[in-house]
Amino acid sequence: MNALVLATDQTSHTRHWTDLSPEERRRRTLHAIQNRDRAALDSLIEGWLILKGRKGSRVSPATLKQYRVTTGSLLAFTDQTSHSLIQPHDDFGNLYMRWLEQQGQQAASVQLRVSNARNIFDALRWAGLHAENPFTGTRAPAPTTKIRREGYTPDDIRTLLDHADARERVIVLLGADAGLRNQEITDLTWNHVNLHNRELRVTGKGSKTRTVPMTSRLHTALTLLGADSLFQRTDPIIPNTFNGQPITDDGLREIVSKLCTRAGTHYRAVHALRHTAGTQLYRATHDLHVVSSILGHADPKTTAIYAHMDRSRLHDAIAGMESAQ
Repeated sequence: MNALVLATDQTSHTRHWTDLSPEERRRRTLHAIQNRDRAALDSLIEGWLILKGRKGSRVSPATLKQYRVTTGSLLAFTDQTSHSLIQPHDDFGNLYMRWLEQQGQQAASVQLRVSNARNIFDALRWAGLHAENPFTGTRAPAPTTKIRREGYTPDDIRTLLDHADARERVIVLLGADAGLRNQEITDLTWNHVNLHNRELRVTGKGSKTRTVPMTSRLHTALTLLGADSLFQRTDPIIPNTFNGQPITDDGLREIVSKLCTRAGTHYRAVHALRHTAGTQLYRATHDLHVVSSILGHADPKTTAIYAHMDRSRLHDAIAGMESAQ
């Protein structure tokens, strides 16, 4: 989705709700909650974020996607408990947070869901549902340790490819060779693929677009997948097999997890494939600028992690020192 189409779509969401009278806005919001109308709720929240959110019309598709996930999580919480979005208990925020923890959510995910939920309830207040926000004062505990995930090793990748079908092979290589984020993989469509020039056009965080060259094995995998598919240019590279829509993050994780099980490889997360790309790129170039450009990092400090992860340079340095002695 290009910037003009995104901006036009965002404006329509905002005007759809701001053009309503307060009474009609409240009525439609109540109806959406009572009927579990996700599309209407997502539209309301997006309109509020664009109108009153910190980033306004610059809110990214990735952020909007996370808010949709949080909305679904809040609805699941109320469906599984006796609590209500319309008349929330005073401790609704804390109870939701504890429910997330019971679902096995990691601290960082709980923090994100609580933060998003706070803004979602501000949007519901804007729609006239509540006088107070039940998430005021709710603070998710910070992670006690920062876990740095290691990527898959080159041997791991070769093993996964040996056991992968055509679709799985493309997923693995989009992560491990091209360094794409999860959402960049799910959002990729065939019109972003230039097989002739061996390049991908990737839209990342903040709707920033970058060009990523293909490795030979990724080019071959995409060529074979395309040859086996009757696709339109706007079709997703990795569609949901049930409805042809782009696969979800959960679907992507399930595919890679099952592939790891089948291949006898420890599952580290889909995002760990991207760490593999970053580590191997830095090992091949020792150029943080090149790695940053391919991975789409806005902050060079983020890329610098791969210099620390490349322990082989430390051993090379010691070996070089010994040879000079």
